[in-house]
Amino acid sequence: MDRRFVVLALVCGLLAGCNKSGGAAPSGATAAANGPASAALAAAPDSAAGPPPPPPAPTYVTAAQPTDIPGVTAQVAYVRQYDGVLHVGVVLHNGNDRRVHADQPIAFKDFDLVDAKANRKLFPLKDALGRYLGGPSDSAVQGGRWGKELAPRSDTLFWVLFDAAPAGDTVRLEGPVFHSFDNLTPTEGAPAAGAPVASSAPSLQAAVMSAERANGELHVRVRIDNPGDRMTGDQVLSYADVYALDPIGKRSYPLLKGADGIFVATPLDDRVNGGRWPLYKTGAHGQQIMDLTFPAPPDQVKAVDIVLPWFPPLEHVALSGVGGAGPAGVAVAGAATPLQRALADLKADVTPQAVKVDLSADVLLQIGRKIKKVRAKIIGGTNAAS
Repeated sequence: MDRRFVVLALVCGLLAGCNKSGGAAPSGATAAANGPASAALAAAPDSAAGPPPPPPAPTYVTAAQPTDIPGVTAQVAYVRQYDGVLHVGVVLHNGNDRRVHADQPIAFKDFDLVDAKANRKLFPLKDALGRYLGGPSDSAVQGGRWGKELAPRSDTLFWVLFDAAPAGDTVRLEGPVFHSFDNLTPTEGAPAAGAPVASSAPSLQAAVMSAERANGELHVRVRIDNPGDRMTGDQVLSYADVYALDPIGKRSYPLLKGADGIFVATPLDDRVNGGRWPLYKTGAHGQQIMDLTFPAPPDQVKAVDIVLPWFPPLEHVALSGVGGAGPAGVAVAGAATPLQRALADLKADVTPQAVKVDLSADVLLQIGRKIKKVRAKIIGGTNAAS
């Protein structure tokens, strides 16, 4: 057979194969191009889209300082406020080659902010169910606390939400393990929309793909990625601890639950506490799409925070669509005490053992008269009863 004929036949065969593979789009691409929005969303996490962008490089607003845990330092990652809520993030850096933990669980009730200008102490936001808005949390005891170990050579972000401070005021952050950070000035405004956030379960990250409101429901799709070479830890995400937060309306919205007691969320690994999914199932260089369904906030709510256990809040997620369910959710409120301001006005000498106040003679005289009147009423009431 002529060698030139053989070569020509091979070339034609190759060209025919190329035209066949390039002439028709894959079925997934066809659905994304011609189908409804839901088909486009389903195609979005395909590996052809490439790896997700990494979370923003960590920045800190304070220098690192020692903690009560040997080999562990703390830094403030952010102090920002918008929509009436102040967001605080503190990172614990474990510089040890082994796991370590605090002597006592880190309880969110022990965090507070002291307004350096108004001398007011602010306590974390707390919902009507008694849960503090902070994380990560592995127990509902005391309104939420963390008792797990810090992984070797790891950075773990602790976040807490407070009522906003007056613009321009500096605050002091107080809390367990790190004690305090002084002269913090909150920045104004939300972080960049859509940016992925790093988990306290190395090396996961999460980002919101969509948030659509319709027919009284809010459907949120989240993509969880593991860009690392391995997954460590035993963290399990419990859907009972997932909620959407409306910071302006001060309401949180837990996931909807079916008649079978299971939350409307996927993926689902077991039915404990309404449904759970182990984060460690996201293997090296893997990804997982998570679908969550909440009662829809009213239509006037334009953005919410999505809170997932083991992740900092996915902040200021814009909502598309209408069809809110009206007033619903769980009330959220903060607390503050004017004690510090009152003591400052009185020029009190405050020590860990006592509070000393110097009062003028006329004030002491008035106090003595009040005591006598009260004592006389008590004695008179006792005599009348006898």
